[in-house]
Order: sequence, then structure tokens, then C-alpha cells
Amino acid sequence: MTSGQQIHSASHEELHSDDGEGHQQQHAPTIARAALKPLPNTSITRESLHASMNLDATTDFTWENLNYDVEVTGDDGKPAMKTLLHNESGTARGGRVLAVMGPSGAGKTTLMSGVIGRLQTDAKHKLSGCVFLNDTVFTERYKKLVSFVAQDDIVLGKETPAEAFYFSSRVRLGLTHEEATARTEDTLTRLHLQKCRDTYLGIPGLVKGVSGGEKKRTNIGNELITNPYVILLDEPTTGLDSVNALRVGQLLHDLAHDDKRTVLCTIHSPSSELFAVFDDLLLLAKGHVIYHGPTLDSPAYFASVGYPVPPRTNPSEYYMNLLQLPADELEQLWEAWENYLTTREADKNLSVAPMTSTVRTSDAGLDKRVDEKGSDFSTQLTLLTARSLRQFIRDPGATVGRTFQTLFFAILVGLFFFGVDNTREGVQDRAGCLFMIMMNNFFMAAMTGVAAFPPERAVFLMEQSSENYSAWTYSVAKTLAELPFQIIYPTMFTWIMYSMVDFVNTPEAFFKMLLMI
Repeated sequence: MTSGQQIHSASHEELHSDDGEGHQQQHAPTIARAALKPLPNTSITRESLHASMNLDATTDFTWENLNYDVEVTGDDGKPAMKTLLHNESGTARGGRVLAVMGPSGAGKTTLMSGVIGRLQTDAKHKLSGCVFLNDTVFTERYKKLVSFVAQDDIVLGKETPAEAFYFSSRVRLGLTHEEATARTEDTLTRLHLQKCRDTYLGIPGLVKGVSGGEKKRTNIGNELITNPYVILLDEPTTGLDSVNALRVGQLLHDLAHDDKRTVLCTIHSPSSELFAVFDDLLLLAKGHVIYHGPTLDSPAYFASVGYPVPPRTNPSEYYMNLLQLPADELEQLWEAWENYLTTREADKNLSVAPMTSTVRTSDAGLDKRVDEKGSDFSTQLTLLTARSLRQFIRDPGATVGRTFQTLFFAILVGLFFFGVDNTREGVQDRAGCLFMIMMNNFFMAAMTGVAAFPPERAVFLMEQSSENYSAWTYSVAKTLAELPFQIIYPTMFTWIMYSMVDFVNTPEAFFKMLLMI
């Protein structure tokens, strides 16, 4: 076994421990854990790797005149266009955290998806506007410089944080085993995931795993592995308690201030402690911008337009209440912000800084990062196949179920054809038996393939959107991982049937039939 394959080794043993918060955690096999311990003889140190993952300069992420219209059915039953984003402009500044706040339906996720090109666009869904990385137009070419963390934690339940980071390092960046292992260790340390590094990520109600906060940090780490310039997160604190939510918020703050990254996240209703973590604030209501500027300057702005924050009140709660005012009052807030943008210099005492992009990174720097190549086909195929095999091995219940199903149907059909004679009818019965064997093996293989995809569908789509690998590579890897089982179970079924039905009782005849089916 090579060192690059050690990470994919697995056994049937599972260890359990407590995570310190009263939760039982299920651990991956010991062999897989040992493969990701720090390398003793390597020139790669954690300090050098950490330094290499810090950016030399900040990058502003700007969108201008963003509109998104979708076709809906009007009150009169006729098609009508509904605007979800109204001529929005803004900037997420490098080295700072921008929080996009608003009630449900305000357009937060639509804005997030629109700036990175994830919105559906066709005759019934029209998106317009421009997006920039500094002064460079943001196109498909630069997508690898921007990472997106979805609201839902999309993970493989029986994968560990260490394995997830290692896979991302090898597949997305094309790193060697040593480099990927070192980067995995660094990411685990930075995200405070060392204690749960070998614990399954878990499936609610099915597989015990890490806590919600640890799972969220693992998802963030999967994107951080690629060393992006910009990180976008869709409601990263949803479903977390106040302590874990604050930990995630502090992590985002550190990524921006320490690593010079641009961090943009949507948030629904943060606590006062979490709200204080955000450097800049963008308030949305029904697709309109109500405010966009430094968080500390927001009370002064709202006081200037007649909505002062009451004393001893959490500003975020007050803003959320404002964003749910009746439509006529919201319209006044929209107009107030538009008027402020056009007459910013009128009030010299108001210190809301203009959120405009400043060029800090050259086009050559962006192009250099874009031109970096990921992994090749053979590496992707090897890692995907190993991951699929690991998932099969860690699901003994499915293996036992398939074994029992194979034995049951083989014996049942064998009893039906048991004791056929050598008459003309017996020959016809044997032909029917052969047909049953072929159909069973065909449908068992087909159903296994169909059943294997749904649990991984969300992970596959997420990795596809990040262009980790092609659909063809994924399909071949799943086929290779399933191949041993597609040999074992048909052989088992055929052998039982062959023994119970009076076929030619020689090894040569049996293997000839096995090859034919």
C-alpha cells in the first residue's frame, strides 16, 4: 500500500467517544486516522503552509446595477415579470466581513447567488448587471477565486473532517500526498477541529457525528482549502446555538483580518455579540438596499433619517424590525438611501464611508491564480473510487441487507426449479431458470446503482458546481467501486441456483454460464 492510498484504508471497527458537549461521536477506523498525522520527515511546516495561505493583498468584490426579474403568473392569470433585485450596487471590501441582513424574502440568497452566477437565467429569468474582482470583470474564468458555502451542510455522513479536507486538497488543487496532508493538518488546526478530526460528520437521525458548529466549520474548511480570495456564505449560523454561532462569526472575522480575505455572508437575526463581529453591513428589504456601509456608522445614518436606535437596544434587532415595516414606510427608507447616495456630501457630520472598489491586486495576480491547474484525471478517478469504496465499507447494514436479499431470492427461485427432470419440459424449465438468473443479476445491478446516487446527489452537485471533476469521472469511479460487489453477489446467486437446479455439474460448465450472464 502506498502512502497516497493510506488515507483511503478502512476497517470495520468503529470507535466512539464523547465530544465534550455530551454528544456521542462515531469515529473513523484507526488506519485512516494514522494516515493524516503530521509528517515527520518533510520540509513542509505548519508555519510555512499557513503563511502560504495568507494573501499578499486584499481583493474587493463589487457588483453594479444588479437586477433579477422572474416571470410569474399575475392576478389576472397572465404572465408578468416580478423583480427580485432592484438595481443593486455594492462592495464587499477586502480584509473585512460584510453581513447582508434582511427578513425572509428580502433577496439575500438571490443577491448571493446572483453575484457568483448561480441564478437560473433564461427567457423567464433575466439577470443583468456587472460584477468585478477589483477592476477585473468577474467571469467564469475567475470563479475558482471565489468560494461559496451553502446554507445547508452538504457532507457525506460517514466521512471525517480530515478525510474531507484531504480529498479537497488532492482533487481541487492537485497537491501531492505530503502537501495535502500538511494542508489538512493546518486547516484542522485553524478551524479548531483537531478533537473531531476523525469523527464522522454524521447524518441526522441515522449516523452520530460531529456537532452542528463543527459540521459548519468543516464546510467552511472545504472551501478554505482552495485558498480563495473571496468567501461567500449563505446564512452560516442558521441552526446553531449562540455559542457556536459566535464561534463561526469569529472565524469569519479572523479569515478577513488575519488572512486578508474578502468575506460576505447573509445573516437573518444575529445576537448583539455576533453583530459586533461584522465590519460592514448591507440591509435588504424586498430586493431594495436600505443601508450599505460600515456597521459602526449605521446608527448615525438611521438617526439622520428619523429612525434612531433606542438606548440599550440591539441594533440588529431594531434593523430587522425596520425591514418589516409596511410597504409605504419601507419605500421611504429606500428613497432615503437613494437620496443619501446622491447627496452624500450634504451632511459633513455623517461618516458613512462610500463602499466603492479600490484596486489593490493587479490583473496579472488574478490571472496567475486562475491559471493554476488542479488534479489530473487519474488522480480524480483514484480518489473518487477510494471514497466510494470507503462509503460502502462503512455501511455494513447495506452489505448485510444485500447479502440476505441475494440468499433469499436464490434459495426461493432454486426451490421453484428444484428437481426438474431431463424431459422436454425439464429443458424448458432450465431455460426459464437461466432467464431468471440473468434478469435477477441485471436488476440487482441496476437497482444498486440507482440506490447509490440519491444519498450523494447533493454532494455531487455541490462539487460539480465547483468544477472539482466531471460527471464522467464520477460515473466511472462509482462503477469501479461497485465492481467487486457486482461480481460477488451475482456469483453467489448463480452458484446457489446452479447447485439446486440439475445443470451440468462440472466447474467448466458453471464458469461458462457465469461468464455468459
